[in-house]
Amino acid sequence: MDRRSPFAIMLKSRRHERRLSQLDLAMEAGISQRHLSFLESGRSKPGRDVAARLARALRLAPELANAFMAEAGFAPIFPARAITDAAMAPVRSAAAQVLQGHMPYPAVLVDAVGDVLDANVAFDAALSLFGDPAELWDRTHEGRQQNLYRLTLHPAGTAAALVNFGDVARATLQRMAREGQAGPRLAALIEEIGRWGTIDPAWASPGWGPSPAPIFAERYRIGHQMLSIFAVTTRLGTAMGAIAGGLRVESYFPADHRTQKVMERLER
Repeated sequence: MDRRSPFAIMLKSRRHERRLSQLDLAMEAGISQRHLSFLESGRSKPGRDVAARLARALRLAPELANAFMAEAGFAPIFPARAITDAAMAPVRSAAAQVLQGHMPYPAVLVDAVGDVLDANVAFDAALSLFGDPAELWDRTHEGRQQNLYRLTLHPAGTAAALVNFGDVARATLQRMAREGQAGPRLAALIEEIGRWGTIDPAWASPGWGPSPAPIFAERYRIGHQMLSIFAVTTRLGTAMGAIAGGLRVESYFPADHRTQKVMERLER
């Protein structure tokens, strides 16, 4: 039984994910390798400054950095603000411009758990390839907040047409598992997905299997057409640092000429 503190376990796990040696991370954070070794073994506890420096050295996303600090017993580095907060108006405006600027291809704004906050017209148009978008959301969500992970992996969602479902599901579950330590909502969604019976629960274990390729195409068979897309993730931040809440834009691109033509026709 592992008797180390949750912070010690998280610290070592994140270092391994970054493929850093203890010496590399210690030098990046400005502490001694011996001190880092004691932190990972649970023999020492970090001060707030050391914990914050380790979070920065590990390049943790805001929600993960906050979870990291909480495990160390300290307040969050990044204060959480809802996207609807008045102070977030410039961020909403910037996100809307990013979405619009990606036309005629789909793009969607989501938070740390994949909840859909905004999308461009092309995203809704692309969903029409799978049938009526409203019915698609109803089948997969039953009145709950629209969520990109649920839409993609639910058996009644776009997964029904996804030819390489196994590859996409494994990569998606691995991403969710890495980010799941940020809070209970994403962990609960992972549990829900595991109950659908279409996904191996082992896929959601951090570090399971080989690392996915940096970019791979999602291949959909829709009628007699084979369409291929890939996504690029843009995390929202400012010159003062990243924004809490894990806000990001998922921008979809055609992976071949045929898909490009289909997407451009949808936008007209």
